Parts: sequence; C-alpha cells; structure tokens
Amino acid sequence: AIKRQGALRNGEAWALPSSSSLTGKPLTLVCDRSLEDLPTYPHLLEQFEIIAKRMGASGLRGLHKGGAVMNACWVLENPPACYFKLPKPQKGGGSLWDFAAIACLFHEMGAVATDFHGQPLDLNRADSTFMNHRGVIFTTDQVLFSEMTKEGGTLYY
Repeated sequence: AIKRQGALRNGEAWALPSSSSLTGKPLTLVCDRSLEDLPTYPHLLEQFEIIAKRMGASGLRGLHKGGAVMNACWVLENPPACYFKLPKPQKGGGSLWDFAAIACLFHEMGAVATDFHGQPLDLNRADSTFMNHRGVIFTTDQVLFSEMTKEGGTLYY
C-alpha cells in the first residue's frame, strides 16, 4: 500500500467487499495467543458472539496464531474481521513500524485502524517503540468497529 494510491496484493488491486455482501459469513476474531491467557477471554468470546449475531454473521471464528502484521493481514483476508491489542502499562504489544505499515494498508483499503480510544495511532512516540500505552484496534469496517466500542460493547472504553 502507498498513501493515496491504494493497495495491491500479488500485483493486483486489493479491495474489501462491501459490508452488505458479508451477511451469512462468520465474524473472524484474530488475536495473538496472549489474549487467550486473559481471565476475561471467555467473556470476550461471548461478547463477540453477540456482535456476530447482531451483524447477521453465521457465527464466530477465531484465528489465534500470528504476530501483529500477519494478524492484521488475516483480518483483511477474512472479512468481517477484527484484531486488537489491549492497552497495558508494561512495554511490548507490537512495534511502531509494524503498526505504521498495517495502518497504511488498512487506510488505503477503507478499513479501520485506530488506537483503543478511536484515535489515530500514536506512531511517532519519542519515549518508546511500542504501542502498549494505547492499544490498537483493526477492523474491516466502521460498523464492526462501532459494535465493538459502543457503550456496553465488547471493548467499550
């Protein structure tokens, strides 16, 4: 992806399908294995199942295996889908350069790439090369992002 020039995949233009064509497909939750270790993981899964039902998806599917860049690419390959990293006080949680590349790709494809508060990603931190302080959310569309972050939603902030 190049800013204001679109995105390519294997030399071909890469675009997401319209959100209306996603009805009946599973909602894909992409995450790294650290999410599975959280005590709130079962509750998060329940909340994502509710979102899937509300959006007309055929269920919830999980992909739990990659690092930040691959996870984000799997979101784009499996719409409707999302990937997020919770904010945390300790360092870690993905490097700025990884999230900068992902954000460019997502923006060029019309997908959502924000911090956990719906703000632009803080990609020019002077104090760290990590995104741990504000977390990240990547979704294939604004509707899914809104479902995840609205009051009472799965990731309500």
